[in-house]
Amino acid sequence: MLEYVFLQIVKLINLIRKGNLFEVQEFLNQNPLINISANNEYAFRYASRNYHLEIVNWLLSIKPDINISVDDEIKPDW
Repeated sequence: MLEYVFLQIVKLINLIRKGNLFEVQEFLNQNPLINISANNEYAFRYASRNYHLEIVNWLLSIKPDINISVDDEIKPDW
């Protein structure tokens, strides 16, 4: 089960990488149990860092409590 969840999150990130909001929306509509906040808001951080602003705004619209300052809280291991 954990492997399935991981693969679904990888699919989500790959869709975000393409920058197509419609594909991201469709994927999440078909997979409503995916935690878009997994791995310290990685989907949001990835979309933000890659300037996919439509996706960023949409993620915030469906989950307004996304921790947008999570990058400030992550400490490097070194």
